[in-house]
Amino acid sequence: VCLTRVWCLYEAVQCQLRNVPFDLTIAPEERGTLQQVLRKNPRRVEASITAFDCRTSQASVDADRLMIFQLIRETFAKQAGVAGAGDGGAAADGEARDEYDVFNETVRRAVRVALAAFSFSDGTPTVMARAKFHAATRL
Repeated sequence: VCLTRVWCLYEAVQCQLRNVPFDLTIAPEERGTLQQVLRKNPRRVEASITAFDCRTSQASVDADRLMIFQLIRETFAKQAGVAGAGDGGAAADGEARDEYDVFNETVRRAVRVALAAFSFSDGTPTVMARAKFHAATRL
């Protein structure tokens, strides 16, 4: 999942909303790096998942970006407790949040679930176990 590309984020959310399996794949040359990070510092992966914000995501075609943002507003307004697009709702902790915040939370949940289910071709159980534990604690 490219956390900077709005289409990737939107597709991850659609899988989450429709209970469609969302699987992570990784290029073989990058697999070792991810395994190493998960072994040594899984919080670094969590920091990447937590740090992104769809508001700064990109698309090759700006019209696509605008269309997806409109779909985000339409889909998540009710969950954000928003009376009208762009108005702020309140989270359980009283902190203001909008449709984009709810969307971001949904992306994070989808990525964590997919990461928990992610298995490596070399079958390293410690990596998979750490990913599952870490993802499960953040849901």
